[in-house]
Amino acid sequence: MKKIITSIMLALLPMLTSAYDAEIDGIYYNFSGDEAIVTYQREGYVGSNWRFISDYSGAIVIPESVIYSNKTYSVTSIDEFAFENCTELTSVTIPGSVTRYSPDGKKLSKPQKGLNILRYLDGTSKKLFVK
Repeated sequence: MKKIITSIMLALLPMLTSAYDAEIDGIYYNFSGDEAIVTYQREGYVGSNWRFISDYSGAIVIPESVIYSNKTYSVTSIDEFAFENCTELTSVTIPGSVTRYSPDGKKLSKPQKGLNILRYLDGTSKKLFVK
């Protein structure tokens, strides 16, 4: 019986792990060197489908830098799945420090300054404003 319970716990472990290093002011980040990457909250099942999941909603503003563990990181990237399945997200303001982002799998090397409209495969769209 103990082996069965252990096996079930190990099988469920991937569903319980987060996809980020830190949450700062409601935004999820991973860190690499001196850079911070905006990312999604976790992976898991939505119905019977495996999805990237975040609870971003409303209008969010990504800062140029964040402090984590007494170190300042420059926010330089947005993970391609950061905003996937965020149905309550209305807009994202991106600082000029972000040089790489790939929302919803569309690779973009440098965001355009001003308003960017991202159209998703499900017919929804998101507004991204780049300073």
